[in-house]
Amino acid sequence: VEEKGLKQVTDTGALDTLGFTLDEVRAYRAHVDAALMAALPDLPEAARELVALCADNGVNLFDTANMYSTGTSEEILGEVLDGRADKDDLLVTSKARMRIGDGPNDEGASRFHLIRECERSLKRLRRDHIDIYYIHEWDGTTPVEETMAALDTLASRLDAGRAFDVATAPGPAPGRFEGTPAPSARAT
Repeated sequence: VEEKGLKQVTDTGALDTLGFTLDEVRAYRAHVDAALMAALPDLPEAARELVALCADNGVNLFDTANMYSTGTSEEILGEVLDGRADKDDLLVTSKARMRIGDGPNDEGASRFHLIRECERSLKRLRRDHIDIYYIHEWDGTTPVEETMAALDTLASRLDAGRAFDVATAPGPAPGRFEGTPAPSARAT
C-alpha cells in the first residue's frame, strides 16, 4: 500500500472518540486531489479504480475537504462511493475553513461558514452524514465559542444527518482552547 502513494494515519484522536482503534479501522490516508489527476481523460473512472484498490486492501477511511479542487474532490468521491455495495462500511472525513469563493462568508471558522459548508459537502459526497468533520485550521478572528457552538450544532444533528464527530486539524492552537468545552454530542 505504501508504494502506491498511500500513507498510514498515525494521529487517531478523532477516531478514538468514535470508539475505533487504528487496528480496527485500518485507516490509511489516501489523499486524492482531483487537481493532481486533472490530466487523466476519465477522472471518475480513475478515482473508482483507486478507491477499489484501497478498499480491497483494507482501507476504509477516505479523507477529503471542501477546498480540494473547490469541491470537485468531494463530488468525485461521492460519485464513486455511491456506486459501491460496501459504502456504508467506509468512513468519510471532510474539512472546512479555507477560502472557497470570493464572498465574505466563503472562508473561516464562523458558524455560518461551517454549517453551510457541511451541508454543501454532504450534497457533494451524496451522504447523509460525515463521519468526522474537521476544522481545517483556525482562522484567528472567529471567537472560539462561536466555532465550538457550530461544531456542537453539527454533532447534535445526527437525526437530520450532519457530522458524527468533529475535530481540529492539525490540532488546536496552544492555549487558545483551554477550558473551552468540547462539543456535547458524540456518536455511539
